Amino acid sequence: MAQLEVKDASYSYVNLSVLNQVSFAVSPGEIVGLLGVNGAGKSTLFKLISGLYFLQKGSIFFDKNLVASAGFCVSSLMRSRMGVVFQECSIDAKLSAKANLRLSGLLYGLTAAQIALKIESELLEFGLSTVANQPVKTFSGGMKRKLELLRALLHNPSFLLMDEPSSGLDQESFHRFWEKIHTRRCAHGLTALIATHRVEEAEKCDRLLILHGGQLISSKSPAELKNCVQGDRVCLSFLKTASGAQKLIWLNTLRDHFTDLNIEFINDDVSVVTALGHQLVPRLVEILPPAAVESVYVRRPTLADAFLKVTGARL
Repeated sequence: MAQLEVKDASYSYVNLSVLNQVSFAVSPGEIVGLLGVNGAGKSTLFKLISGLYFLQKGSIFFDKNLVASAGFCVSSLMRSRMGVVFQECSIDAKLSAKANLRLSGLLYGLTAAQIALKIESELLEFGLSTVANQPVKTFSGGMKRKLELLRALLHNPSFLLMDEPSSGLDQESFHRFWEKIHTRRCAHGLTALIATHRVEEAEKCDRLLILHGGQLISSKSPAELKNCVQGDRVCLSFLKTASGAQKLIWLNTLRDHFTDLNIEFINDDVSVVTALGHQLVPRLVEILPPAAVESVYVRRPTLADAFLKVTGARL
């Protein structure tokens, strides 16, 4: 049984179609990532599910109940059970952290006692207890993001909808946040749909939906996506102090000697796809002058490589 089901969702701005019959389902307790470059339709889909936009075509079901159809936004049945984290800050900067959370708790129907109890424990867990009474406008970007995440979880939603949730978080906060999500998933069956560009975040999802040109073109696990990409990636960095002209000469030297390989030059680094990367490394290095290479390493395909193969675009 799906907790969220989107059927044939379509949306256009004037004469520009940004979503074209997108259909997918998210099962209870599943964490699903939504990937797509700018213009893929990801933001529009997010706004349809969150209730900011009304559906033009299609339907949305939540726990088997029809919550949105053409001409309507998602109903209060879904919104009351959903926590939402928008990409842009949506908290009141003039209020304190506690005041923002109290307001959110009241809007979701929590009692004053429930709100007080949850605020104290959650602020402590997110490392915000010492600034709880300060205006949010004095917070750093990372602190504001933590407060947004805390607010989305305050009413114990069964479904989380998040747009770039870890943006602005340091590594420690990032891992703490994801530990919290997985803990709630295990304890309460929390379901989540997450729009992200962060590969490390996408890796934590059970399944990834890839939107491209307004259409859903892939729905696979991170492992399945990476398995679709063959070969090692040999990454070679030229000497940083070398001129652009010199690097171009070295690049052409490699291409002249390895005409059977696709050698790309990305952000001043050489990237080569080959079946046995460790065997290619010494052959690449010996062709160039001793001082030309600053570093070289071999890696397996990443989600970014898989996304490039599926869409032809880079994350």
